[in-house]
Amino acid sequence: MIVVLIGILVPTLSGARESARRTRCLVNLQQIGVGTQLYMDSESQGVLPIVRPFQGGVPGGGSDPTLLEILQDYVDSPIPRRSSPDEDFILGADSCYRCPSDRGGSDGPLWATAGVSYEYLPGLIMTGTELFFAVESPLVERTVTRAIELQAEGGRPLPMLEDADDWHTGRATGRPRNAVYFPGMSADWSRNYDTDLDDLFGSIGRILGR
Repeated sequence: MIVVLIGILVPTLSGARESARRTRCLVNLQQIGVGTQLYMDSESQGVLPIVRPFQGGVPGGGSDPTLLEILQDYVDSPIPRRSSPDEDFILGADSCYRCPSDRGGSDGPLWATAGVSYEYLPGLIMTGTELFFAVESPLVERTVTRAIELQAEGGRPLPMLEDADDWHTGRATGRPRNAVYFPGMSADWSRNYDTDLDDLFGSIGRILGR
């Protein structure tokens, strides 16, 4: 009887723990999303920041600011830092930049090696826009922001941030990642947007008159 009860309770408790981790991840993403919106309202006239990568490999971020450095005045969580490029980042368990399900593999959790558990999708899109259409800032970020807004207006919103890997279990279908969506900064499961990227770049081309 005890063996049967253990067999029932262990999966239940495991599922409850993962549900709690996923909820914390969603809170993290929304917190970063709200901080990004505050930055956009205060400093960029509603335009998404053009930053790549999310976290630089050198303390201080190198010559270009990272998203973490831009948000440090708008997100109530210390910016991840490390004393040298050879050391791991140190983040508290309650840091909004750390997904609790990001426990890593052979190299350890991503938050320890990269400073954050999440990817900034608009930064990747802006890089592609610069390369493919040969345009520069500030036209790049204005165009990409508008194209992502149009995508959302068409009922196919794109994540602003999402988990960098498939860390969350318990989803019957779709990507086992969390995301926060722009505009609106609502956090939920990440949707499969791969087929929408072609339409997005088509929209970017139309905005640019290409």
